[in-house]
Amino acid sequence: MVSKKLDSGSSFNNWKAQLKKGALLFNIPLPDESVQLFENYLHELLAWNVRINITAIKTPDEVVIKHFLDSLSIIPDLPEQGCVADVGSGGGFPGIPLKIARPALQVTLIEATRKKANFLRHIIRSLDLAAIEVWEGRVEHFPAEKKFDCIISRAFTDIKNFLELAAPLVKKGGIVVAMKGRTAAHELRAAEAVLAKIGMQIYSTRSFLLPANGGARTIIVLKKCFT
Repeated sequence: MVSKKLDSGSSFNNWKAQLKKGALLFNIPLPDESVQLFENYLHELLAWNVRINITAIKTPDEVVIKHFLDSLSIIPDLPEQGCVADVGSGGGFPGIPLKIARPALQVTLIEATRKKANFLRHIIRSLDLAAIEVWEGRVEHFPAEKKFDCIISRAFTDIKNFLELAAPLVKKGGIVVAMKGRTAAHELRAAEAVLAKIGMQIYSTRSFLLPANGGARTIIVLKKCFT
């Protein structure tokens, strides 16, 4: 497992500058047009959050680190294009930041809570994003005939449960990406017994710290090799 520590000493007075600087840590240059989309997204998230409690994170600086940059951190693991599903999308993380940074992706946001699903639809309209949709419901009820190149979860459930839910929806040769915190190693050991059964194998893992004490992250990528 490769560990990389990100700079935690930066000033957060200018969140736009921090967003661009943080994205470059993952080799993601953000043009001004993308930064503007993130600004609009931030404004709508904080406004809606007052009414329906989308996220416990309340300030722009925290949103940039714990939602935007956390979401963008998986771009090095993703295909340049293809169909991607974000399971348990909540406020749109990581799916919407990924769509902003990599517009060629076709993104499906899977969200069971109606109020959050409505927020996601509002954001898609507000940002005028194309090739992105919201599927309202539980992932276990998602149509079995639809297959994805990549399925992502950010702390949706433990890795074993997530893999069992996601594996049937991944194309052969496709990947599942689990975004985890400090419990990653324990969860991965617990999931090893089911990998062969569901046709998955571990492809890569990497760990890092988000800046400004944003927390430890581990990205686990698994590939569907058979079945």
